[in-house]
Amino acid sequence: MADLMAVLLARFLRYDFDRPERTLNDHLIFSKGHASPLLYALYKAAGAISDEELLSFRKLEPARGPSDRRDPGGRRRDRVAGPGLPCAVGVALSAKRLERLAYRTWVLCGDSEMA
Repeated sequence: MADLMAVLLARFLRYDFDRPERTLNDHLIFSKGHASPLLYALYKAAGAISDEELLSFRKLEPARGPSDRRDPGGRRRDRVAGPGLPCAVGVALSAKRLERLAYRTWVLCGDSEMA
């Protein structure tokens, strides 16, 4: 999964971490809560968080986690399998039919959600 996300971040995901409010930023929806370490690693690889923030992951009292400000899409991070894929479909349809914007929607699903 990490290799897939590395390619997505390096070659396909269009997201400006310095301008998270940009309407053309792609949306990335993680639908598997146990992949949150990967999300932190992606933030670090993109330069969106510091070493200190990366090392604060899963501490009892972290200074803060990755904020929605930096979250590609920032719309949904589920801890349970199931709602991420339908949510992503809704985001994609909204972009295409309602907002008429050219951002893309990516979703990372787990095996239990796809079964």
